[in-house]
Formats: sequence, structure tokens, C-alpha cells
Amino acid sequence: MFETVSHEELNERLVNNSGPVLVVWGDRQTLFESHRQTLKQLYSLFGTHRLTILLVTTEYSSESVGSYNVHGLPVFMFFERGQKKDVLFGEPEPTKLQDFVFKNFFSSNNLCAGRLNARKGATTSSDTSDTSDDRTERVLN
Repeated sequence: MFETVSHEELNERLVNNSGPVLVVWGDRQTLFESHRQTLKQLYSLFGTHRLTILLVTTEYSSESVGSYNVHGLPVFMFFERGQKKDVLFGEPEPTKLQDFVFKNFFSSNNLCAGRLNARKGATTSSDTSDTSDDRTERVLN
């Protein structure tokens, strides 16, 4: 589902992954107690082919903390094409974490963003397909 990676593995994965990546730094125990359900929902919504979720636990993070300017735990960083795009610090509520990922994912993924914008602009719609925003609403509820 999500992978726990070392500093070296993190650097390699970010360089070799052109798609969106959510990197989560934190204590393994705390992360899984407070954010496991939200991360599982995000994983099931996007899947690994659309969003990679990597965990860097405190046992692995000493090198990466300096490299990525991490100033407290937990930290959620969103990367696109190997570049840091956005950061969320602290213990967010599940909806805030979901909003953070959705905002960054849909602004990164032009195809999905285009579908959402086109759908928002339509005054009437007979489209009953399972679009990304419909799935997002189900996850949030």
C-alpha cells in the first residue's frame, strides 16, 4: 500500500518518479494511529499508478530531515516531477490532509483538473459516469 523508505531510497524514488508523490515524515507508531485510515482512503482513491505514498519514519529521517528542511513531525510533502510542491506541517484533521492531497494532485494532473473544471462549468449534465470529483466526495463523506 505505502512504502517505508530510507533517505537514499527516498531520493532515488523522487528522481525516478515523474508523477505525484506524497512523502510523509513521522514517528511510525503515531503516523499509523492517527493517519492510517486517511492514507488508506487516499491510496484506494488514487492507487499507486496515479499517486505514490512514501513514509519516512524517524528511524530513517535524520539525513532526510536536513535535506528536505523538515522542522517537526509529522510533515506531509507533495512532490511533482521530483520537485517539492507543497508542505503540510503538524497533525492535520483527516479532511485537511485529504484537501491538501486533492488540491495538489488535481492541480498537478492536467487531465483530471480539466475534467473537474469542465464539469463545474456545465449548467446541466446527464453524465452519470464515476468521475474523480464524485469519488472524492464519497471518500470525504
